[in-house]
Amino acid sequence: MRTIKVGILAEKELYSAIGWLAKENKIYKETGDGSFSLGDTNLTTKIGNDAGIVWKILDMWGEVDVESISRLAKINENDVFCAVGWLVREGKLDGKTTEHNTNNFLFWLK
Repeated sequence: MRTIKVGILAEKELYSAIGWLAKENKIYKETGDGSFSLGDTNLTTKIGNDAGIVWKILDMWGEVDVESISRLAKINENDVFCAVGWLVREGKLDGKTTEHNTNNFLFWLK
């Protein structure tokens, strides 16, 4: 098995893509090793629930950074990015990097 290292931005993009693909029913997480494969998803419950929580936070607070979403939702940042990918696929979310830190993102509802 070949391991691929990803940078900080690429890792965030990867998890967002996983959320997007889960919404489209095109990716599943393997049991055991936790790798991902293309096919009918088994992530709807986890990512869908997290997306609902993230949506509620953004509905209440407006523009929120990833660290704050993670803290308020009590989910790790990778799961936040999966939820973000799901919500972006639904056309419900927009975002940008913060002015002071290009490794942090702000998100808000459209």
